[in-house]
Amino acid sequence: MEAILAWFKEYWMYAVVLVIVCIIAGFIFKKAAAAYKAHQKSFHEQEATMRRLRALKDRYHDLTAEIIADAPAGELLEGVALRDQIFLQKQDNMTAAFAALPRARQYVYALDVFTSDRTAKAFFTKNGKELVSIIAPAIEMIGLSAALPTMRKLAVMFDEDDETTSVDYRFVEEADAEFDKIDLLTQIKLQGAQYIKDHPDEFVENSELTDA
Repeated sequence: MEAILAWFKEYWMYAVVLVIVCIIAGFIFKKAAAAYKAHQKSFHEQEATMRRLRALKDRYHDLTAEIIADAPAGELLEGVALRDQIFLQKQDNMTAAFAALPRARQYVYALDVFTSDRTAKAFFTKNGKELVSIIAPAIEMIGLSAALPTMRKLAVMFDEDDETTSVDYRFVEEADAEFDKIDLLTQIKLQGAQYIKDHPDEFVENSELTDA
């Protein structure tokens, strides 16, 4: 014991360095473990998302009135929109192909993108005129009148051709708070699904446009 104490007295600086190294090593190990855990969580979430999208693709590939009638309301909007998305991604000119879709299917596609982006801020800042210009009439089509005035105002703010209205990000934040309060994302999915069920011919006809 005396020998150990004598060593520490003479070489105390090495002991301090050793302690510091151990602390740093422990910190690095902790950070690495947290990063690995986050990576694993992200990987499994992405894997689950891919499995879900593959299932939706298979379920709605050959869309019929019967499939629409039997579809769960919580997934129908996404399934129908995914069918058109797969078609659009195969086209040389996606913008022209989107413009050629029937109006109701353009609206459903825009509504699905809005629910995927999750907030008005994300939707209006990430997407171009093709979707920004139709999200308000899409909301109107499925009967969500409570959100319509706010959505119309947001669409004007983010209209690339409108030079009279500046983007007010405080209003955007307030809009998202309003949409959270009424659970707009869930309403879009359910009301959108109901519209599709009530008007199946608008989504089954012209099936050659979406040969996925």
